[in-house]
Amino acid sequence: MPSLSVGSRVRVDIPDERDPEYEQFHGTHGEIMHVLSDDLGATTGSDEDSQIYQIELDGGEQANFRA
Repeated sequence: MPSLSVGSRVRVDIPDERDPEYEQFHGTHGEIMHVLSDDLGATTGSDEDSQIYQIELDGGEQANFRA
């Protein structure tokens, strides 16, 4: 996976159509505004799970996603 950082342009990809946010966000584009961290990676065993990306979508809405 390419490195994601503040300023990166991204496309939201939610592979599970049953995900409650699928209809609203899947396929949208935006820019990473902030990268936050928590301790979820300690639970899952994957450091990547500890990254939360705050994205400003092209329509102006802001949302948080994990990679």
